Amino acid sequence: MPSPQYDMVLLGPTGYTGRFCADHIVQNHPTNLKWAIAGRSAAKMDPIAKELQALVPDRVQPGMMSFLAFPSFIPLNHSF
Repeated sequence: MPSPQYDMVLLGPTGYTGRFCADHIVQNHPTNLKWAIAGRSAAKMDPIAKELQALVPDRVQPGMMSFLAFPSFIPLNHSF
């Protein structure tokens, strides 16, 4: 099995809970974590990715991808 591109993908980072999860990932997980945010609108996700990078500049910036394809070990969906 090929290695996935990301260790973790956060689905829906533009809502309140998704943003809360993204902030938690940035502030508490290892800085070399390969992760991405996924959603329907790249225009909405781009400013969030930039804000997350500003929180911890040493961290690997999250990738961005469509909801439909997330090559990762852990697809993280915060909605229940």
